[in-house]
Amino acid sequence: MGMRHGFMGQRLLASLDLSDEQQDAIDAIRDSYATLFEELHEQLKTMRQQAGFQLFADTFDEAAIRQACQEAAVIHEDLAVLKGKMFAEIKSVLTDEQVAELKARIEARMEAIETLDG
Repeated sequence: MGMRHGFMGQRLLASLDLSDEQQDAIDAIRDSYATLFEELHEQLKTMRQQAGFQLFADTFDEAAIRQACQEAAVIHEDLAVLKGKMFAEIKSVLTDEQVAELKARIEARMEAIETLDG
């Protein structure tokens, strides 16, 4: 079962020169979280739709918009925690050198994103 919104995508992990055993273990970890991620993404989609519907409602309802956004924020928080748990499990499969390389690549990616936003 693949993850639609992958954390640490396959290309990033593949760049670590994983052994077959490591890849199998990581695939199993990702698969174990896939259903939870899908459920949270569906909930987030619903919250975004509700907020969007409120924006175009006949009558402006600030409270309804705020409520939908607050519920979406909770889902974002849950997703971040879930990603952190998954990452902790994946790190346990990697060597210290692979963890250091992964962190460096993630930091470089974040810097690149900041440059684009900046």
